[in-house]
Amino acid sequence: MDSPANDIEGVIKTLCMGSAHEQDAALNKYFLPDAEFIHPLCWVPRFRNIAIPFFGSIESLWLVQCIYRWYITFAPRLDIVVDSTAFDEKNNLLYATARQSFTIWFFPIYSVTVKLVTVLKLEQQQSRLARDAASPELDGDGGKTNGASMLKYYIASQEDLYQMNYCLEFAAPHVAARLWTLVQLFTTAVCVVMSVLTLPLHFYLNPDTKRQKAKQ
Repeated sequence: MDSPANDIEGVIKTLCMGSAHEQDAALNKYFLPDAEFIHPLCWVPRFRNIAIPFFGSIESLWLVQCIYRWYITFAPRLDIVVDSTAFDEKNNLLYATARQSFTIWFFPIYSVTVKLVTVLKLEQQQSRLARDAASPELDGDGGKTNGASMLKYYIASQEDLYQMNYCLEFAAPHVAARLWTLVQLFTTAVCVVMSVLTLPLHFYLNPDTKRQKAKQ
């Protein structure tokens, strides 16, 4: 990517809504071969050239491709809207907030919309096209200038962050999410009750709070 904050929306839509061929092409174009993938329900650590008996060597990107392939099989009717993007250039972190609506293939009458925040760790490297071409323009005195102009941002890690109720939509649509809402309300009630019951202890441990309240 040349401009991560502007380019990432198209990348996300291709990964989630493109054909199988477009999806594989995007993964190979924008992700590093040893990319990491973090999701509430699965995790792929970064690795390169792990030998598998009778199969050959694989890199972590191959596992990421399997996850994305299963994702569009599991939910072939999927729509995603990217609401905002922000690039922290100092730390090479790209943030994207999105809403995705999907329908599960074995339960076509069910559709759900979930919100998430995707955090992408980027690494800046020489463009793969330039590296593969081994252009002579990169040699000599002009090498540094031309090389810098051919630097691209690649995805080294993807982390998808969901609220628990949205995450449960994947496991048990509607039912689990509503049960979790009840758990959240119960926990809130417990916090309120315990806050009142332990108020003397709170003032004892935080004397400044009591003095400030008296001044008011």
